Amino acid sequence: DKCHLHVIARRGYPLTSTPMLWFTNTTLPPTLLRQISIKLMIKAKEFVGQAAIFDLMEYLAEGLASWQKQFMDEEALAEKSSEAAIEEVESEDEIDYYTT
Repeated sequence: DKCHLHVIARRGYPLTSTPMLWFTNTTLPPTLLRQISIKLMIKAKEFVGQAAIFDLMEYLAEGLASWQKQFMDEEALAEKSSEAAIEEVESEDEIDYYTT
């Protein structure tokens, strides 16, 4: 699916403020979209005083695949931890009716 970066130049851009950025993609999870937006806002602050939109587009294009992979790895790790915790709780709850 297509990615879109919406940019709104605020009053004072580029000399004293950053542009407002809104990154969208219908296939990415909302949590990942928030993380990407935060990364873009942090990066945009580095460019106060200069035109930054092209640089931000490059930053996004270069980082998107690695951010998505990192997010997927973190989600898989969290899922494994959750499954292990559930199995541990379930094994503690098992009662051996034949030996008691």
